[in-house]
Amino acid sequence: MNDTYVIFDPKVDRPLHEMPRNDAKAAYNWFISQKDERIEVLKRYAHELGFSLDDEFNAIEQLHNLLVVEVHKDSVRDVPSTRVFSLCNDIAIFISEMLVRNGSSLQWTFYIANENDLSYHRPVITGFNVKNNNYSVDIDYVLCQYAHRLSQGGNQEEGLLRRIYESTISKAHRKK
Repeated sequence: MNDTYVIFDPKVDRPLHEMPRNDAKAAYNWFISQKDERIEVLKRYAHELGFSLDDEFNAIEQLHNLLVVEVHKDSVRDVPSTRVFSLCNDIAIFISEMLVRNGSSLQWTFYIANENDLSYHRPVITGFNVKNNNYSVDIDYVLCQYAHRLSQGGNQEEGLLRRIYESTISKAHRKK
């Protein structure tokens, strides 16, 4: 097997919420410019592993299994590997792009609504049909937390990625 997976380099040296807004915004813009390439990296890696991301809804389960396998490769440890964090990022981009395509009002946003929010200065999905105008979804953050739990011996949650997608899309305006 020729491991074609290239780890994502976010080009930042500290958590985004600690960065000055201009630097965090530049990191966001760079991230957005890379998301299509990251999906291609993930597609090539999936192909190498023997599955396709073309049927997105079925691919969600395969991506979940891939993430669990990658975490378990590292065995139980304090934090996931850089590779696992990169996979979380790429899987989150893949699912987020599905959401943006299937929810007419959804879009990527540089989150600045609340400095105390865990997603402050991060790329999130916004535009939901909910009362809270600042409501956002940060799938990368959720997946990284899941990877942390798994890497520390936590249980796998069957269907987690599908539930994340379905719960999120249910709050979006539908395309007509």
